[in-house]
Amino acid sequence: MVKVNQEFVDSLNNAIQLYQKNINLSIIACAETAGVSTSALKKALKAQGLSRDTQALQKQKLEKAIELYEKGLTITEASTQVAISNATLGKALSSRGLLRRDVKARKKNLQKAIEYYQQGLSVNAAAKKAYVGHSTLVAALSKQDLLREQDSALEVVTDVYQPEIKESRGYSMALQLLHRSARNNLVAFRGMYV
Repeated sequence: MVKVNQEFVDSLNNAIQLYQKNINLSIIACAETAGVSTSALKKALKAQGLSRDTQALQKQKLEKAIELYEKGLTITEASTQVAISNATLGKALSSRGLLRRDVKARKKNLQKAIEYYQQGLSVNAAAKKAYVGHSTLVAALSKQDLLREQDSALEVVTDVYQPEIKESRGYSMALQLLHRSARNNLVAFRGMYV
């Protein structure tokens, strides 16, 4: 006789219900939330005929993001709201000739990011909160001589390797690694002279 793990069955049923109720949640997110494996959830959904048509769902999300963009949101704001990538939305907007170059909005967002940074947020947090690029914010802060000491070390490392990084496909990942390394080296350097 096979013994059924009722706790697992309950968790799997919770994951299935999450998946059915929340169209924006992925299988991975539902599985993690319910505490079951992604493969177990996929098998259960397939067995019950509940798998979504992901291509149709992606098209719906893309159309919703385009609609939000046309209402005035930035690419990042629109893509974040509907859970698609910035690149996907950018390509679709470009191919349809809808991509706008809103200089005023960019300047406004950059000014917000600088204010967030001056209020004590990190460069990354300020950039994300104001929907501007990390490098854009670092350059603006550096130009206005507003970079805090610990962030200045990160800027130097980024500037030294900028040409090599931009050529690689993993630009943002390489940038994150450089920043982490610079932060660790700065902490170690300070520790030597404390």
